[in-house]
Amino acid sequence: AEQEDDPEDTPTQGISPKERRSTPKAQRLSGNSRKVRIRFKTTPKGASIILDGRNTRKRTPTSLRLRPGRYQLQLRLPSYQTHIRDLMVKANHSQSIAVPLSRKTNLSPLKVTSTPSGALLTLDGKETGKKTPTVLQVTPQKHTLVFTLKGHRNVTKKVTVGPNEAHAVSARLKRSGPAEMVWVAGGPFWMGNNAGMSREKPMRRIFQRGFWIDRYEVTVAKYKKCVDAKVCKQPSRRRGCNARHKSRTNHPINCVNWYHARRYCRWAGKRLPTEAQWEKAARGKTPQLYPWGHTSPTCQKANYKGCRNSTHPVGSLKASRSPYGAYDMSGNVWEWVRDRFDDKYYTRGFDKNPVNLTRGGRYRVIRGGAWNSPPDRIHVTYRSDFYVTRRSKTIGFRCVK
Repeated sequence: AEQEDDPEDTPTQGISPKERRSTPKAQRLSGNSRKVRIRFKTTPKGASIILDGRNTRKRTPTSLRLRPGRYQLQLRLPSYQTHIRDLMVKANHSQSIAVPLSRKTNLSPLKVTSTPSGALLTLDGKETGKKTPTVLQVTPQKHTLVFTLKGHRNVTKKVTVGPNEAHAVSARLKRSGPAEMVWVAGGPFWMGNNAGMSREKPMRRIFQRGFWIDRYEVTVAKYKKCVDAKVCKQPSRRRGCNARHKSRTNHPINCVNWYHARRYCRWAGKRLPTEAQWEKAARGKTPQLYPWGHTSPTCQKANYKGCRNSTHPVGSLKASRSPYGAYDMSGNVWEWVRDRFDDKYYTRGFDKNPVNLTRGGRYRVIRGGAWNSPPDRIHVTYRSDFYVTRRSKTIGFRCVK
C-alpha cells in the first residue's frame, strides 16, 4: 500500500507561503481508516495536483490513495486557469475526477470615450454598467460596442482588439429630436459683420443656448395641414404665390405675413427663431459669410437672382447645407424671425441669448435673401425688415424649438 506523505517531507515548489497559510488543513477521519483510491484526469493532461496547498508531484492522468476526509484540490497547468474545488473522500468509496480546464485569456485594456460623455456601454449585447469615459478589460477579438445616452441617438462601434495591446474607441453622439429638425449646440459664436452695412455692425461674440431648428423652410404642404385644422389663415393665392400651384407642395410657403408665420409655429408646438438663433444655425461657430463657407455663391449652392425666376423645392440644393445641417438659409425665400427691427440693436443688445422684443414699431426682421435677391444680399449676416401685416411672394419662414 502507498504510504501517506509526511508533511515535513512534501515538496512545496510553486506554492507561496501565503497560499499555505490560507489553505485549510484536511479534516481527517479516524487514523485507522483505510486509504481510498482516487483517479484524476484533466483535459488537456499534464496538470499538477495540489492537495491542501501541498504539491503531490503527480500529474494527470494519475491515481492517488488518500485517507477519508475533506481536501482542497487544485489542478494547475500553464496557460490554463487553475481549477479549485473541495474534494470529499469517503471510506471504501473510490472515485474518478475528470476536469476540462479553461485556457487563460489575456485581457486587453480598451479605452472608451464619447462626446458628450456619460453614455452607457453595452458590450457584445451585454450591459457593462459603465459610463464613458472608462476603460474596459476585454478579450482579444472583435467586439461590438453600443453607446446609449438619453436624448441622443444610439451609436454602434465595432472594434478589433489584439492580445496585450491597448486600444481606444470614441463616438460622437447626435441628439435625437423632432422629425426634420436639426440640433444647434449651445455655446458662443460670432454674430454680425464689420465689413457689411451699418446695420450688420459691430461683429460681436454671442452666447446662444442650444435649440432645434427646422431642417427645411416650411412647405406649402405642411402649412396646408394647419389651414385644414382651421388654425392657420389661407395664404394668398395671387400670382407668384406657391399655394396656387398644385405642383409646388414641396416648395416653401410664401405670401404669408409675420402673424401667419407665428401662428403656424405655435400650432406646431414651436416658435419663430430669434435673429441670433437664425444666424447661428446658418453660420456655425466661425464667422463665415455663407452656410457653406466663405466662397462666393453659385446657383449650385443657392437660389438667388439670375438662377431661376421662382422658388425651388426645399432641400434640393445639397451644397446649401449649413454647418448644422439646415438647408436654403441663403436664397430661395426670405425668412421671418421673432425680433423687431432696429438697425442699431447690435450696439446695445445683450451678449447672451439676445432678442429684440421692445415695444413700438411695426417692422420685423427678415433674413437670408430670396430667389430675386442680388448676390450681395444673401450672406447670412445681412439684415432686412418688412411690415408685419404685409405678405410677399419672396418671404417664408421656418421654426425653432
